[in-house]
Amino acid sequence: MPWSLLVLFLVGAVCAVRLPILHFTLVVVIVIAGYALASIGSAKSGIEVFVWSALYAGALEGGYIIANCLFYLVFVKFFARKHKRPPSNLNSKYSQD
Repeated sequence: MPWSLLVLFLVGAVCAVRLPILHFTLVVVIVIAGYALASIGSAKSGIEVFVWSALYAGALEGGYIIANCLFYLVFVKFFARKHKRPPSNLNSKYSQD
């Protein structure tokens, strides 16, 4: 089961590259519903199904969030330092004095 959490974390990170949040939410719901139906069919307890479903959803969403945080750091913080704005000219002839 720990390997499945790692795989779901990586799937969530890959989904963050191209999948909007609404579509990703639908993917999470489908994965959790599929897991719940398969687990109930294999006679697992309701509490066990609920706990593992929550862990799987958390792993998927964690991968999505971590990937988006990395994108934010790279594209906003890194490129903002690399491409600084020139200082504004407050004494221009277009100012509203």
